[in-house]
Amino acid sequence: MAKAKAFRLEAAGWGFWAATSAVLLGPSIYLANRLVEEHHSWDVPAGIGLVFATMGSAVITFAANTIIQRNAARKRSAAKTPNKNRK
Repeated sequence: MAKAKAFRLEAAGWGFWAATSAVLLGPSIYLANRLVEEHHSWDVPAGIGLVFATMGSAVITFAANTIIQRNAARKRSAAKTPNKNRK
């Protein structure tokens, strides 16, 4: 039998962005509904909420990718430099 490889997360992709967009959609629509005037139809706060949710999830995904890439760079640099205290 072949040895199973360990899962390595290299980047938070479109799936993570879509999941965070779906999670943020409800609160964003509620916030947009509180911000717009009452004479607007339901699609105006829904559209504004959709834009808020996608922008918020883009920021969250960017932050997650930054953290993942920084940790990967630390691991690469730690593997590259030998331990100087060893004899």
